[in-house]
Amino acid sequence: MQETLLTLLGDYKFRVGLFLFLAMSGLLLVLASVILGLRSENPPSADITIEKQSAGVGDGSRAKNTGNIVVDIAGAVVKPGVYEIPYNSRMVDALIPAGGLAESADRNYLSKYINMAQKLVDGQKIYIPSLDEKNFAPVAGSVAGVSDVASLINLNTASSSQLDTLPGIGPATAEKIMAARPYSAVEELVSKKAVSQSVFDKIKEKVSVY
Repeated sequence: MQETLLTLLGDYKFRVGLFLFLAMSGLLLVLASVILGLRSENPPSADITIEKQSAGVGDGSRAKNTGNIVVDIAGAVVKPGVYEIPYNSRMVDALIPAGGLAESADRNYLSKYINMAQKLVDGQKIYIPSLDEKNFAPVAGSVAGVSDVASLINLNTASSSQLDTLPGIGPATAEKIMAARPYSAVEELVSKKAVSQSVFDKIKEKVSVY
């Protein structure tokens, strides 16, 4: 009798153990299936490629001083007048709105004394002489483009040593003159406070702007 009970008890424990083993195995299979399903729906971040867009050019990259200037073109051109042209324009650019040179323009004079590559400044006066102006001589400081007239010193391009040769001008005053550039007329030496009126009276016949 006792042996029968032991046999039955051992058989019961075997069945319970087998049941628990199968139950745990099933649970592990379910968990494994869930984990694999989640990994297939959310691939590892290492497989994701992110491309960066190249940076664009901002407004700060634009060049400064991109406005317009106003110049007065007179003399032997097709349409004399006051014209607004882009900043940093040169002498040759100013002739375009004026219709170019007139037939009466003294082209020999232009080739000798007018620098067509010269940069212009706001408020500049440009005069193109004609063939019938035999004794044409530009007034100091009033006409743009003259490259060699009575050895006048160009306030817009002269070096400190060149300015220092003028009466009443020393190194300090020369630096003030250069710092106040550009000039559209020699009288701006006084209005821009680069020199005093008394010094200007000494040098006004020795300087020009072009």
